[in-house]
Amino acid sequence: MIPKDEKGRKEAQNCAPATLRARFSRGELPPCPVAVTLRLIGNRWRALILQQLAESGPCAHAALLAAGRPLLTQKVLTENLRALEAYGLVARTVHPTTPPRVDYALTPLGETLIPVLRALADWGAAYRAAAEPSAG
Repeated sequence: MIPKDEKGRKEAQNCAPATLRARFSRGELPPCPVAVTLRLIGNRWRALILQQLAESGPCAHAALLAAGRPLLTQKVLTENLRALEAYGLVARTVHPTTPPRVDYALTPLGETLIPVLRALADWGAAYRAAAEPSAG
């Protein structure tokens, strides 16, 4: 995301690149900001998981799985939630109950992606409307 105002720029600078870089197993972050964003949320499921958390707030694993069914498997959901947690975009909270309950929620850094996800959704809707043959 390219912040347009000074406050947005400062918030983006507060996300220390050294901290984020340490979270990536493949070494240094790409020099292109778009490439960094795509590395974080660019696979098929991560943006959809983030969108679900943005819309519904904290969710249990089962609720996220149900939202992605029938295509999303438990294994794929778990892998992507772990990656999003490692990147600092999603927080995992374990509740000490029997049986244990685990909730996932966006972190403050993850919440900064909400406008990006909305822009992607708006663009996709506009593209779909333009690409579909008009009924009539």
